[in-house]
Amino acid sequence: MNSLSTVTTKGQITLPNHIRKEAKIKPGDQVYFSTIKIKGQLYHTYERIKKFSELKGSIPKPAGIFKPEDLSWV
Repeated sequence: MNSLSTVTTKGQITLPNHIRKEAKIKPGDQVYFSTIKIKGQLYHTYERIKKFSELKGSIPKPAGIFKPEDLSWV
């Protein structure tokens, strides 16, 4: 889906609603923009940066408790 936004004199744009919904962007969120050039053509991407609090539970808990002697082979 294509959209059009106007850049303000402050260099700001309003992200279209369908983009904000799709990327789950809310007021106060940080958005990372990236541009790459391939064969003279520019490609732009964006990604919402997750807040630290959203990362809770993203790393699985270890299967058991390790003791220093369990790592003697390292």
